[in-house]
Amino acid sequence: ELFGGAIVSVLPYGCFSDVSQVRQVPDNQEVFLYTKSESDIALIVDLIDSSSTAGMTDEEAAAFYYADLAAINSNRQNESASESVILSSYSYMAQQNPSLYKIFPTISSSYGRLSLVGVQRVRKGRAIADEDITQNKNQGEDVVVILAMIRLTNVSTDLIVTLSIPINAIFASSAHFNDETTWTECIPNVEELLFTAAERHTTPPLALKNDFLTTTQALRVFLDNLEIVNWSLFAT
Repeated sequence: ELFGGAIVSVLPYGCFSDVSQVRQVPDNQEVFLYTKSESDIALIVDLIDSSSTAGMTDEEAAAFYYADLAAINSNRQNESASESVILSSYSYMAQQNPSLYKIFPTISSSYGRLSLVGVQRVRKGRAIADEDITQNKNQGEDVVVILAMIRLTNVSTDLIVTLSIPINAIFASSAHFNDETTWTECIPNVEELLFTAAERHTTPPLALKNDFLTTTQALRVFLDNLEIVNWSLFAT
């Protein structure tokens, strides 16, 4: 149950812990940590007032939220393009082919929705000045971010689900942690990640860790089963 039971979905039993049980999280957010790995793998659900994305296309709105997350992750207000990159994105328009599987399938197809996958540099602790980054470009940790968005226009809210997975939890060989070409070639595109069973992924030239396959599968199940059961959650 999320947000007091107003939204429900499914996660693998015993694989994710609810962060709100150990520390306070914002009222508009739910945070779950993957417990089967030493890496910081997190699934986060955000309910965001859509006034900031009013008038934007689905592609623009998703990119806006992705860039906002990148700025938070970098501990800087202005995130440089070199610190954040979108590898692939996919917009779901029901009118194009209503029979196609869509993210958030239990929610009306009239709402715009889009998913993307990218890589961001996460820096923890103190804010880092631009000159520090110039001196040490390897500060921080590269993280793959899978973002799924549905725009609940009738309640002026964008529902955002993100799964963040450190690069070191994805590739079996550490030699490829900082190789951007490897990321592009080996991380499945967002359509594969969300629509294709793990065993049917296009075979990459490098092995992917079980943590990556397990958590992306968990994200697919979570999106597939996410349902809003009490719309009064959005009452103002």
